[in-house]
Amino acid sequence: MLRRLASATLLLLFACDDGPACVIDTDCEGFLICIEETCVPQGGQQDAEVADGPTDTDDGGSDDGGPSDMGPAPGSLGTGSVSARSVPAGVEAGSYRVTASFTPAGGTSTCTTSEESGCSVVTCEPPAPPADMGVPEDMGTPTDGGPPAAVANAGTIQLSGGTVAISMEAEATGFYTPVTGMMPLFMQGDALVATAPGDTIPSFRTTGLEGVDELLVTAPTLPETGPLTISSTMAAEITWTPPETPTEDQAVQVALTSVVGDGGSVSITCEVPVADGTFTVTPEILALMPGGATHRVRVITRDAETLDREGWRIDVEAWARGRGATRNFDLPLAFIDDVGP
Repeated sequence: MLRRLASATLLLLFACDDGPACVIDTDCEGFLICIEETCVPQGGQQDAEVADGPTDTDDGGSDDGGPSDMGPAPGSLGTGSVSARSVPAGVEAGSYRVTASFTPAGGTSTCTTSEESGCSVVTCEPPAPPADMGVPEDMGTPTDGGPPAAVANAGTIQLSGGTVAISMEAEATGFYTPVTGMMPLFMQGDALVATAPGDTIPSFRTTGLEGVDELLVTAPTLPETGPLTISSTMAAEITWTPPETPTEDQAVQVALTSVVGDGGSVSITCEVPVADGTFTVTPEILALMPGGATHRVRVITRDAETLDREGWRIDVEAWARGRGATRNFDLPLAFIDDVGP
């Protein structure tokens, strides 16, 4: 009963007599989001409307202790990603690229995820060859079932706070075409806001996303051309110069990938706070990269926000690549002791 009174109080505070207080999150001010046409604090819980029984009354005592409606678990319905990359003019021309994609949960996958030395390891088996099903039976002229259903999308995604306002509209298929330009999109500490009105995926709005600048990686020294060559049996120290004023959520990601000829792959992602200034790639991590494969190493700095929207987990990030003196830290990797598979 007390929770119903609290909900009614919120309605009086945020609603008006002439219609709903909101339709989408962007109708609300500050850190409020739109739930059931009412602006409520982000992360707040809604009452499950579970009654105690016909004799339940509000006697001014303690809460009835009924369950709160927590909704589906984050990621249970699917995951999404909005990624904005900015490149300042320097090693290469200034530019930006913003992408978005959403994937419903379910389906089959040949990939497994594990952890090694605090890093996430995704191992994907090669795709199985198609089975020989023999000569197919002639089923006649196929029936035209019309165009395929559109994939999940959140409507028009907008990113503001940078040098240019970004707007990405979902195509008829539900997919988003990347938005690019030939200028830096943001600088270190720029306050960015990503919003979407919602469609097959609920509306969302970030509240703490900030821009980051390129990171100067001081070691190892990158070659002028060709791959970075290291030993797979020795630790590799990666060091960088932290920004003078890191953002609250800024981190450094070290990504190592291996792709073998049959289509299998290993992707290793390690993340540490940017203020650490260093990360050690241990021999245990390098041992997960198969011999005879094509390897790559990348270092980036990023500020990210993860949103839980009614069972959808949506990651929104602003990122920039690390760089050496004359080259970006996104290049092939080779092992001096690689003897093949």
